[in-house]
Amino acid sequence: MRQSNIVFLLRSSSKNKEELKEVFEFCWQNDMINVIAIFQDFSRSSTYYSFTNFGMFKIEEMVFKENENSLEFFPNRMHNLNGTVLNVLFDQHDMYLQIQDDQATGGPVCKMIVTFLTKHNAKLNTSYLTFSTLTPDDVVNLISNKTVNFTTIPMFLELATESFAYPLLEDVGIILPIEPRIPIFKVFTRVLSLRVFLITIVIIVLFSAILETAAFLSGNKSVLLNFVIDLNCLRGILGQSFNQRPISRCSTKIIYLLIFLYGMMLSTSYNAFLHTFMYEPPKELFIQSLEDVRASDLKIKVSSVGIAFIYNHVPGLKENYSEVFLIESKNKSRSVVEEINSWDTKYARIVSVSDWELYEHLQNFLGKKSFRWSQELCLIKGIALSWPIYENSIYKDILNMHLINMVSSGLWDYWRRRMLFDEINISKLKLKDLQSKQNAHSIKVEDFKWILMAIGMGFGISSCCFVAEICIFKWKNHIKVKFFSLKAFLISRKRK
Repeated sequence: MRQSNIVFLLRSSSKNKEELKEVFEFCWQNDMINVIAIFQDFSRSSTYYSFTNFGMFKIEEMVFKENENSLEFFPNRMHNLNGTVLNVLFDQHDMYLQIQDDQATGGPVCKMIVTFLTKHNAKLNTSYLTFSTLTPDDVVNLISNKTVNFTTIPMFLELATESFAYPLLEDVGIILPIEPRIPIFKVFTRVLSLRVFLITIVIIVLFSAILETAAFLSGNKSVLLNFVIDLNCLRGILGQSFNQRPISRCSTKIIYLLIFLYGMMLSTSYNAFLHTFMYEPPKELFIQSLEDVRASDLKIKVSSVGIAFIYNHVPGLKENYSEVFLIESKNKSRSVVEEINSWDTKYARIVSVSDWELYEHLQNFLGKKSFRWSQELCLIKGIALSWPIYENSIYKDILNMHLINMVSSGLWDYWRRRMLFDEINISKLKLKDLQSKQNAHSIKVEDFKWILMAIGMGFGISSCCFVAEICIFKWKNHIKVKFFSLKAFLISRKRK
Protein backbone atom coordinates (compact mmCIF):
# COMPACT_ATOMS: atom_id res chain seq x y z
CA MET A 1 0.00 0.00 0.00
CA ARG A 2 2.94 2.35 0.51
CA GLN A 3 3.22 2.74 -3.29
CA SER A 4 -0.47 3.35 -3.93
CA ASN A 5 -2.22 6.69 -4.32
CA ILE A 6 -5.35 6.55 -2.21
CA VAL A 7 -8.42 8.81 -2.17
CA PHE A 8 -10.81 8.66 0.79
CA LEU A 9 -14.43 9.88 0.41
CA LEU A 10 -15.48 10.70 3.95
CA ARG A 11 -19.02 10.46 5.35
CA SER A 12 -19.33 14.03 6.59
CA SER A 13 -20.91 16.58 4.32
CA SER A 14 -18.31 19.25 5.17
CA LYS A 15 -14.96 19.61 6.87
CA ASN A 16 -14.63 17.56 10.05
CA LYS A 17 -11.20 17.81 11.72
CA GLU A 18 -11.72 14.88 14.08
CA GLU A 19 -12.65 12.58 11.24
CA LEU A 20 -9.68 13.78 9.21
CA LYS A 21 -7.31 13.21 12.10
CA GLU A 22 -8.68 9.73 12.73
CA VAL A 23 -8.32 8.73 9.07
CA PHE A 24 -4.83 10.16 8.64
CA GLU A 25 -3.54 8.59 11.89
CA PHE A 26 -4.86 5.27 10.65
CA CYS A 27 -3.01 5.81 7.36
CA TRP A 28 0.26 6.64 9.13
CA GLN A 29 0.06 3.57 11.34
CA ASN A 30 -0.44 1.41 8.25
CA ASP A 31 2.35 3.02 6.21
CA MET A 32 0.10 4.89 3.79
CA ILE A 33 1.42 8.38 3.06
CA ASN A 34 0.16 9.04 -0.52
CA VAL A 35 -3.35 9.85 0.70
CA ILE A 36 -5.92 12.58 0.10
CA ALA A 37 -9.37 12.89 1.63
CA ILE A 38 -12.48 14.70 0.37
CA PHE A 39 -15.85 15.36 1.94
CA GLN A 40 -19.30 15.15 0.42
CA ASP A 41 -19.22 18.82 -0.59
CA PHE A 42 -16.12 18.46 -2.80
CA SER A 43 -18.04 19.29 -5.98
CA ARG A 44 -19.00 22.61 -4.49
CA SER A 45 -15.94 23.55 -2.41
CA SER A 46 -13.19 21.84 -4.55
CA THR A 47 -11.29 21.35 -1.31
CA TYR A 48 -9.25 18.23 -0.54
CA TYR A 49 -7.01 17.34 2.40
CA SER A 50 -3.72 15.54 2.92
CA PHE A 51 -1.27 15.14 5.78
CA THR A 52 2.40 14.82 6.71
CA ASN A 53 3.88 13.36 9.85
CA PHE A 54 7.54 14.14 9.13
CA GLY A 55 8.81 16.46 11.81
CA MET A 56 5.32 16.89 13.29
CA PHE A 57 1.79 15.78 12.45
CA LYS A 58 0.11 18.33 10.16
CA ILE A 59 -3.13 18.32 8.15
CA GLU A 60 -2.88 20.17 4.84
CA GLU A 61 -5.91 21.85 3.18
CA MET A 62 -5.73 22.52 -0.55
CA VAL A 63 -8.06 23.66 -3.33
CA PHE A 64 -8.39 21.65 -6.53
CA LYS A 65 -7.39 23.40 -9.76
CA GLU A 66 -8.41 22.18 -13.18
CA ASN A 67 -4.86 22.27 -14.60
CA GLU A 68 -3.38 20.48 -11.57
CA ASN A 69 -1.59 17.18 -12.29
CA SER A 70 -1.32 14.04 -10.17
CA LEU A 71 2.13 14.97 -8.83
CA GLU A 72 0.66 18.00 -7.13
CA PHE A 73 -2.09 15.82 -5.67
CA PHE A 74 0.39 13.28 -4.35
CA PRO A 75 3.79 14.94 -3.82
CA ASN A 76 6.82 12.80 -2.98
CA ARG A 77 7.18 13.38 0.73
CA MET A 78 10.18 11.06 1.15
CA HIS A 79 12.66 13.55 -0.34
CA ASN A 80 12.55 15.69 2.78
CA LEU A 81 11.81 14.03 6.12
CA ASN A 82 11.95 17.39 7.95
CA GLY A 83 14.17 16.22 10.77
CA THR A 84 12.27 12.98 11.49
CA VAL A 85 14.08 10.91 14.10
CA LEU A 86 14.75 7.35 12.87
CA ASN A 87 15.40 4.41 15.17
CA VAL A 88 18.29 2.56 13.51
CA LEU A 89 19.70 -0.51 15.23
CA PHE A 90 23.43 -0.87 14.56
CA ASP A 91 25.36 -4.09 14.87
CA GLN A 92 26.74 -4.42 18.41
CA HIS A 93 29.88 -5.99 16.91
CA ASP A 94 30.37 -3.20 14.36
CA MET A 95 34.09 -2.64 14.57
CA TYR A 96 33.89 0.92 13.26
CA LEU A 97 31.03 2.37 15.27
CA GLN A 98 31.76 5.30 17.56
CA ILE A 99 29.24 7.59 19.24
CA GLN A 100 30.13 11.22 19.92
CA ASP A 101 27.69 14.04 20.70
CA ASP A 102 24.66 12.03 19.56
CA GLN A 103 26.39 11.33 16.25
CA ALA A 104 27.55 7.98 14.91
CA THR A 105 30.84 7.87 13.04
CA GLY A 106 32.80 4.94 11.72
CA GLY A 107 33.29 2.68 8.73
CA PRO A 108 31.38 1.88 5.52
CA VAL A 109 28.08 0.90 7.15
CA CYS A 110 27.98 3.96 9.37
CA LYS A 111 28.91 6.22 6.46
CA MET A 112 26.12 4.67 4.41
CA ILE A 113 23.56 5.50 7.11
CA VAL A 114 24.92 8.99 7.79
CA THR A 115 24.76 9.94 4.11
CA PHE A 116 21.25 8.50 3.91
CA LEU A 117 20.10 10.61 6.85
CA THR A 118 21.80 13.73 5.50
CA LYS A 119 20.32 13.30 2.04
CA HIS A 120 16.76 12.96 3.31
CA ASN A 121 17.05 15.47 6.18
CA ALA A 122 16.53 12.95 8.98
CA LYS A 123 18.08 12.44 12.40
CA LEU A 124 19.37 9.40 14.26
CA ASN A 125 18.02 8.22 17.60
CA THR A 126 21.29 7.25 19.33
CA SER A 127 19.45 5.40 22.11
CA TYR A 128 18.82 2.60 19.59
CA LEU A 129 22.39 2.37 18.33
CA THR A 130 23.32 -1.00 19.82
CA PHE A 131 22.08 -3.74 22.07
CA SER A 132 24.47 -5.87 24.11
CA THR A 133 23.10 -9.26 23.08
CA LEU A 134 20.67 -9.91 20.27
CA THR A 135 19.74 -13.10 18.45
CA PRO A 136 18.44 -13.07 14.85
CA ASP A 137 14.93 -13.71 16.20
CA ASP A 138 15.19 -10.68 18.47
CA VAL A 139 16.18 -8.50 15.52
CA VAL A 140 13.27 -9.77 13.43
CA ASN A 141 10.86 -9.07 16.30
CA LEU A 142 12.17 -5.52 16.72
CA ILE A 143 11.62 -4.92 13.01
CA SER A 144 8.18 -6.56 12.91
CA ASN A 145 6.73 -4.56 15.79
CA LYS A 146 8.26 -1.34 14.40
CA THR A 147 10.39 -0.72 17.48
CA VAL A 148 13.16 0.19 15.07
CA ASN A 149 12.78 1.45 11.51
CA PHE A 150 15.58 -0.73 10.17
CA THR A 151 18.82 -2.30 11.30
CA THR A 152 22.35 -2.58 9.94
CA ILE A 153 22.89 -5.99 11.52
CA PRO A 154 23.77 -8.09 8.45
CA MET A 155 21.76 -11.23 7.84
CA PHE A 156 21.86 -13.82 5.10
CA LEU A 157 18.79 -14.00 2.88
CA GLU A 158 17.24 -17.17 4.22
CA LEU A 159 13.83 -15.60 4.90
CA ALA A 160 11.44 -13.76 2.58
CA THR A 161 13.37 -11.20 0.55
CA GLU A 162 10.56 -8.64 1.07
CA SER A 163 11.78 -8.26 4.66
CA PHE A 164 15.26 -7.14 3.60
CA ALA A 165 16.87 -4.16 1.97
CA TYR A 166 18.99 -4.23 -1.20
CA PRO A 167 21.41 -7.17 -0.78
CA LEU A 168 25.19 -7.10 -1.03
CA LEU A 169 27.16 -10.17 -2.06
CA GLU A 170 29.68 -11.59 0.40
CA ASP A 171 32.24 -14.41 0.34
CA VAL A 172 33.18 -16.52 3.35
CA GLY A 173 36.43 -18.45 3.31
CA ILE A 174 39.53 -19.59 5.16
CA ILE A 175 42.61 -17.45 5.65
CA LEU A 176 45.80 -19.41 6.18
CA PRO A 177 49.01 -18.46 7.97
CA ILE A 178 51.85 -17.80 5.57
CA GLU A 179 53.75 -21.07 5.32
CA PRO A 180 57.20 -20.99 6.99
CA ARG A 181 60.29 -21.24 4.85
CA ILE A 182 62.34 -24.41 4.85
CA PRO A 183 65.63 -24.53 6.80
CA ILE A 184 68.81 -23.76 4.88
CA PHE A 185 70.08 -27.33 5.11
CA LYS A 186 67.04 -28.52 3.11
CA VAL A 187 67.72 -26.08 0.29
CA PHE A 188 70.28 -28.37 -1.34
CA THR A 189 67.75 -31.18 -1.69
CA ARG A 190 65.19 -28.77 -3.19
CA VAL A 191 67.73 -27.53 -5.74
CA LEU A 192 68.62 -31.05 -6.88
CA SER A 193 65.24 -32.75 -6.82
CA LEU A 194 64.78 -36.46 -7.35
CA ARG A 195 63.40 -35.95 -10.84
CA VAL A 196 66.40 -33.87 -11.95
CA PHE A 197 68.77 -36.39 -10.38
CA LEU A 198 67.20 -39.35 -12.21
CA ILE A 199 67.15 -37.46 -15.52
CA THR A 200 70.84 -36.63 -15.08
CA ILE A 201 71.67 -40.30 -14.34
CA VAL A 202 69.78 -41.43 -17.44
CA ILE A 203 71.61 -38.86 -19.61
CA ILE A 204 74.99 -39.94 -18.18
CA VAL A 205 74.22 -43.60 -18.96
CA LEU A 206 72.97 -42.69 -22.44
CA PHE A 207 76.05 -40.61 -23.31
CA SER A 208 78.33 -43.27 -21.82
CA ALA A 209 76.76 -46.00 -23.96
CA ILE A 210 77.00 -43.87 -27.12
CA LEU A 211 80.65 -42.94 -26.48
CA GLU A 212 81.67 -46.52 -25.74
CA THR A 213 79.81 -47.79 -28.81
CA ALA A 214 81.59 -45.19 -30.96
CA ALA A 215 84.94 -46.25 -29.48
CA PHE A 216 84.17 -49.91 -30.17
CA LEU A 217 83.20 -49.17 -33.78
CA SER A 218 86.45 -47.22 -34.21
CA GLY A 219 88.45 -50.30 -33.23
CA ASN A 220 89.43 -49.20 -29.74
CA LYS A 221 89.36 -51.53 -26.80
CA SER A 222 86.06 -51.29 -24.88
CA VAL A 223 85.31 -51.92 -21.24
CA LEU A 224 81.90 -53.27 -20.29
CA LEU A 225 81.57 -50.95 -17.26
CA ASN A 226 82.05 -47.91 -19.50
CA PHE A 227 78.79 -48.77 -21.29
CA VAL A 228 77.00 -47.97 -18.01
CA ILE A 229 79.06 -45.03 -16.74
CA ASP A 230 82.03 -43.39 -18.38
CA LEU A 231 84.19 -41.32 -16.04
CA ASN A 232 84.98 -38.72 -18.72
CA CYS A 233 81.25 -38.39 -19.46
CA LEU A 234 80.48 -38.06 -15.75
CA ARG A 235 83.13 -35.36 -15.28
CA GLY A 236 81.90 -33.45 -18.34
CA ILE A 237 78.27 -33.42 -17.21
CA LEU A 238 79.33 -32.29 -13.72
CA GLY A 239 81.11 -29.32 -15.31
CA GLN A 240 84.67 -30.58 -14.76
CA SER A 241 87.52 -31.02 -17.23
CA PHE A 242 87.71 -34.38 -19.01
CA ASN A 243 89.84 -36.16 -21.60
CA GLN A 244 88.55 -36.55 -25.10
CA ARG A 245 89.32 -39.83 -26.80
CA PRO A 246 91.27 -39.50 -30.07
CA ILE A 247 88.36 -40.57 -32.26
CA SER A 248 88.04 -38.88 -35.61
CA ARG A 249 84.32 -39.53 -36.06
CA CYS A 250 82.32 -36.31 -36.45
CA SER A 251 79.37 -37.80 -34.55
CA THR A 252 81.63 -38.48 -31.54
CA LYS A 253 82.84 -34.90 -31.51
CA ILE A 254 79.25 -33.72 -31.57
CA ILE A 255 78.51 -35.98 -28.57
CA TYR A 256 81.43 -34.41 -26.67
CA LEU A 257 80.09 -30.98 -27.54
CA LEU A 258 76.63 -31.98 -26.22
CA ILE A 259 78.22 -33.28 -23.00
CA PHE A 260 79.99 -29.94 -22.55
CA LEU A 261 76.81 -27.93 -23.22
CA TYR A 262 74.68 -30.09 -20.92
CA GLY A 263 77.30 -29.87 -18.17
CA MET A 264 77.46 -26.09 -18.49
CA MET A 265 73.66 -25.84 -18.45
CA LEU A 266 73.34 -28.13 -15.41
CA SER A 267 76.07 -26.34 -13.47
CA THR A 268 74.69 -22.87 -14.27
CA SER A 269 71.12 -23.85 -13.39
CA TYR A 270 72.20 -25.43 -10.12
CA ASN A 271 74.17 -22.34 -9.09
CA ALA A 272 71.30 -20.02 -10.06
CA PHE A 273 68.74 -22.01 -8.06
CA LEU A 274 71.13 -22.34 -5.15
CA HIS A 275 71.72 -18.57 -4.97
CA THR A 276 67.98 -17.89 -5.26
CA PHE A 277 66.99 -20.38 -2.58
CA MET A 278 69.78 -19.22 -0.27
CA TYR A 279 68.49 -15.66 -0.51
CA GLU A 280 64.81 -16.60 -0.22
CA PRO A 281 64.23 -20.26 0.73
CA PRO A 282 61.06 -21.90 -0.61
CA LYS A 283 58.13 -22.46 1.70
CA GLU A 284 56.98 -25.60 3.38
CA LEU A 285 53.91 -27.56 2.24
CA PHE A 286 51.60 -25.17 0.35
CA ILE A 287 48.02 -25.77 1.51
CA GLN A 288 45.50 -25.68 -1.33
CA SER A 289 42.59 -27.78 -0.06
CA LEU A 290 40.95 -29.13 3.06
CA GLU A 291 42.76 -32.41 2.38
CA ASP A 292 46.07 -30.55 2.74
CA VAL A 293 44.82 -29.00 5.99
CA ARG A 294 43.91 -32.43 7.32
CA ALA A 295 47.30 -33.81 6.29
CA SER A 296 49.09 -31.02 8.17
CA ASP A 297 49.02 -30.11 11.85
CA LEU A 298 47.12 -26.88 11.14
CA LYS A 299 43.73 -26.31 12.77
CA ILE A 300 41.02 -23.87 11.68
CA LYS A 301 39.69 -21.74 14.54
CA VAL A 302 36.02 -20.82 14.38
CA SER A 303 33.31 -19.81 16.83
CA SER A 304 30.43 -22.14 17.68
CA VAL A 305 27.99 -19.81 15.90
CA GLY A 306 30.23 -19.58 12.85
CA ILE A 307 30.73 -23.33 12.50
CA ALA A 308 26.98 -23.93 12.71
CA PHE A 309 26.46 -21.46 9.86
CA ILE A 310 29.23 -23.04 7.77
CA TYR A 311 27.88 -26.55 8.30
CA ASN A 312 24.41 -25.41 7.16
CA HIS A 313 25.71 -23.84 3.94
CA VAL A 314 28.49 -26.27 2.91
CA PRO A 315 27.11 -29.79 2.33
CA GLY A 316 29.33 -32.66 3.47
CA LEU A 317 31.73 -30.44 5.41
CA LYS A 318 30.69 -31.71 8.84
CA GLU A 319 30.80 -35.38 7.82
CA ASN A 320 34.18 -35.26 6.04
CA TYR A 321 36.26 -32.49 7.64
CA SER A 322 34.95 -31.85 11.15
CA GLU A 323 38.31 -32.82 12.67
CA VAL A 324 40.16 -29.88 11.07
CA PHE A 325 38.10 -27.29 12.97
CA LEU A 326 38.92 -26.02 16.44
CA ILE A 327 35.67 -24.67 17.86
CA GLU A 328 35.89 -21.88 20.40
CA SER A 329 33.32 -21.76 23.18
CA LYS A 330 30.68 -19.05 23.11
CA ASN A 331 32.12 -17.11 26.05
CA LYS A 332 35.33 -16.61 24.06
CA SER A 333 33.65 -14.91 21.11
CA ARG A 334 34.90 -11.37 20.48
CA SER A 335 34.26 -8.46 18.25
CA VAL A 336 36.09 -8.46 14.94
CA VAL A 337 38.62 -5.89 16.17
CA GLU A 338 39.48 -7.95 19.25
CA GLU A 339 39.63 -11.05 17.09
CA ILE A 340 42.06 -9.46 14.63
CA ASN A 341 44.27 -8.24 17.48
CA SER A 342 44.35 -11.76 18.92
CA TRP A 343 44.98 -13.69 15.71
CA ASP A 344 47.70 -16.27 16.12
CA THR A 345 49.64 -17.61 13.14
CA LYS A 346 49.40 -21.11 14.64
CA TYR A 347 45.80 -21.35 13.41
CA ALA A 348 43.80 -20.66 10.27
CA ARG A 349 40.59 -18.61 10.48
CA ILE A 350 37.16 -18.49 8.85
CA VAL A 351 36.29 -14.88 7.99
CA SER A 352 34.19 -12.92 5.56
CA VAL A 353 35.88 -11.15 2.69
CA SER A 354 35.05 -7.79 4.31
CA ASP A 355 36.99 -8.66 7.45
CA TRP A 356 39.81 -10.03 5.34
CA GLU A 357 40.06 -6.80 3.32
CA LEU A 358 40.62 -4.88 6.56
CA TYR A 359 43.39 -7.19 7.67
CA GLU A 360 44.93 -7.30 4.18
CA HIS A 361 45.19 -3.49 4.22
CA LEU A 362 46.81 -3.77 7.64
CA GLN A 363 49.35 -6.30 6.35
CA ASN A 364 50.16 -4.10 3.37
CA PHE A 365 50.62 -1.15 5.72
CA LEU A 366 53.04 -3.17 7.87
CA GLY A 367 54.87 -4.45 4.81
CA LYS A 368 54.88 -8.03 6.09
CA LYS A 369 52.25 -10.70 5.52
CA SER A 370 51.16 -13.16 8.20
CA PHE A 371 48.01 -14.58 6.56
CA ARG A 372 46.80 -15.15 3.04
CA TRP A 373 43.33 -15.52 1.52
CA SER A 374 42.92 -18.84 -0.24
CA GLN A 375 40.62 -18.84 -3.27
CA GLU A 376 40.69 -22.65 -3.26
CA LEU A 377 39.35 -22.65 0.32
CA CYS A 378 36.58 -20.11 -0.25
CA LEU A 379 33.73 -22.06 1.35
CA ILE A 380 30.81 -19.80 0.39
CA LYS A 381 30.87 -17.60 -2.72
CA GLY A 382 28.44 -14.82 -3.47
CA ILE A 383 25.99 -15.30 -0.62
CA ALA A 384 23.46 -12.45 -0.33
CA LEU A 385 23.90 -10.32 2.79
CA SER A 386 21.31 -7.70 3.65
CA TRP A 387 19.78 -5.49 6.35
CA PRO A 388 16.39 -6.49 7.78
CA ILE A 389 13.65 -3.91 7.32
CA TYR A 390 9.89 -3.98 7.82
CA GLU A 391 8.22 -5.36 4.70
CA ASN A 392 5.87 -2.38 4.12
CA SER A 393 8.17 0.25 5.57
CA ILE A 394 7.84 3.67 3.95
CA TYR A 395 11.63 3.99 4.16
CA LYS A 396 12.38 0.80 2.21
CA ASP A 397 12.30 2.28 -1.30
CA ILE A 398 14.49 5.29 -0.55
CA LEU A 399 16.92 3.13 1.47
CA ASN A 400 17.21 0.63 -1.40
CA MET A 401 17.75 3.43 -3.90
CA HIS A 402 20.42 4.95 -1.69
CA LEU A 403 22.21 1.61 -1.37
CA ILE A 404 22.10 1.06 -5.13
CA ASN A 405 23.46 4.56 -5.80
CA MET A 406 26.29 4.18 -3.29
CA VAL A 407 27.32 0.79 -4.71
CA SER A 408 27.05 1.80 -8.37
CA SER A 409 28.97 5.05 -7.82
CA GLY A 410 31.87 3.20 -6.18
CA LEU A 411 31.54 4.93 -2.80
CA TRP A 412 30.90 1.64 -1.02
CA ASP A 413 34.14 0.14 -2.35
CA TYR A 414 36.00 3.35 -1.53
CA TRP A 415 34.74 3.31 2.06
CA ARG A 416 35.78 -0.32 2.41
CA ARG A 417 39.29 0.49 1.18
CA ARG A 418 39.43 3.21 3.83
CA MET A 419 38.54 0.81 6.67
CA LEU A 420 42.05 0.55 8.04
CA PHE A 421 42.47 4.31 8.33
CA ASP A 422 39.03 4.65 9.94
CA GLU A 423 40.04 2.07 12.51
CA ILE A 424 43.29 3.86 13.29
CA ASN A 425 41.55 7.24 13.50
CA ILE A 426 39.07 6.05 16.12
CA SER A 427 41.85 4.17 17.94
CA LYS A 428 40.15 0.81 17.78
CA LEU A 429 42.90 -1.00 15.94
CA LYS A 430 46.52 -1.14 17.00
CA LEU A 431 49.27 -1.78 14.50
CA LYS A 432 50.35 -5.09 15.95
CA ASP A 433 52.76 -7.24 13.96
CA LEU A 434 51.63 -10.85 14.44
CA GLN A 435 54.47 -12.46 12.53
CA SER A 436 57.61 -13.57 14.29
CA LYS A 437 60.71 -11.62 13.40
CA GLN A 438 63.02 -13.27 10.90
CA ASN A 439 66.48 -11.87 11.32
CA ALA A 440 69.03 -12.42 8.58
CA HIS A 441 71.90 -14.69 9.60
CA SER A 442 75.07 -15.93 7.98
CA ILE A 443 75.40 -19.53 6.87
CA LYS A 444 76.45 -21.80 9.72
CA VAL A 445 78.01 -25.21 9.85
CA GLU A 446 74.62 -26.74 10.77
CA ASP A 447 73.25 -25.55 7.42
CA PHE A 448 75.63 -27.95 5.67
CA LYS A 449 74.87 -30.94 7.84
CA TRP A 450 73.32 -33.02 5.04
CA ILE A 451 76.22 -32.21 2.71
CA LEU A 452 78.68 -33.09 5.45
CA MET A 453 76.74 -36.30 6.09
CA ALA A 454 76.93 -37.16 2.38
CA ILE A 455 80.67 -36.40 2.30
CA GLY A 456 81.12 -38.47 5.47
CA MET A 457 79.21 -41.37 3.95
CA GLY A 458 81.32 -41.07 0.80
CA PHE A 459 84.53 -41.10 2.82
CA GLY A 460 83.21 -44.02 4.83
CA ILE A 461 82.35 -46.04 1.73
CA SER A 462 85.65 -45.17 0.02
CA SER A 463 87.58 -46.08 3.19
CA CYS A 464 85.77 -49.40 3.41
CA CYS A 465 86.52 -50.05 -0.25
CA PHE A 466 90.17 -49.11 0.30
CA VAL A 467 90.48 -51.45 3.30
CA ALA A 468 88.66 -54.17 1.37
CA GLU A 469 91.04 -53.77 -1.57
CA ILE A 470 94.08 -54.05 0.73
CA CYS A 471 92.61 -57.09 2.45
CA ILE A 472 91.78 -58.73 -0.86
CA PHE A 473 95.24 -57.90 -2.21
CA LYS A 474 96.94 -59.39 0.85
CA TRP A 475 94.64 -62.39 0.78
CA LYS A 476 95.42 -62.96 -2.89
CA ASN A 477 99.15 -62.64 -2.20
CA HIS A 478 98.84 -64.99 0.74
CA ILE A 479 96.97 -67.52 -1.40
CA LYS A 480 99.51 -67.08 -4.18
CA VAL A 481 102.46 -67.59 -1.82
CA LYS A 482 100.87 -70.70 -0.38
CA PHE A 483 100.10 -71.97 -3.85
CA PHE A 484 103.66 -71.51 -5.05
CA SER A 485 105.00 -72.96 -1.81
CA LEU A 486 102.81 -75.99 -2.22
CA LYS A 487 103.79 -76.28 -5.85
CA ALA A 488 107.49 -76.08 -4.98
CA PHE A 489 107.02 -78.70 -2.25
CA LEU A 490 105.28 -81.07 -4.65
CA ILE A 491 107.98 -80.57 -7.28
CA SER A 492 110.71 -81.29 -4.71
CA ARG A 493 108.95 -84.44 -3.57
CA LYS A 494 108.56 -85.56 -7.11
CA ARG A 495 112.26 -85.13 -7.80
CA LYS A 496 113.13 -87.26 -4.79
